[in-house]
Amino acid sequence: MDTAIALARLREYRDGITSFYKDGSPTQEFYRWRENVLILLEEMFGKSSEEHREFDGIRFEVSPVRIDAVEEIIRQSVSPSAEIQAEFPQYFRKRLHQAEETLLAITIELSRGPK
Repeated sequence: MDTAIALARLREYRDGITSFYKDGSPTQEFYRWRENVLILLEEMFGKSSEEHREFDGIRFEVSPVRIDAVEEIIRQSVSPSAEIQAEFPQYFRKRLHQAEETLLAITIELSRGPK
């Protein structure tokens, strides 16, 4: 794949992240975006590449273990706090930020040329 095209697509996907911050949790549109990023990274670097693995390793959903822990806190509380209720959207937004940083790092590295 041509480097200029790859850089343009990476920037486009990175810029697209901002539209997901308002959602607070993954949507169908988000999952399509994520899949498209993974396809691009596979085309550019290969499926077993560090770039692909790093992006694929970002967990945008809260794990069942974490949900169980939050549910236990809620059970022990007289009334669930707003902090607990807000934890899931914050988690998703942190992972979006991580994805944005990862794509930026890949973009910078690619724009520098071969090592």
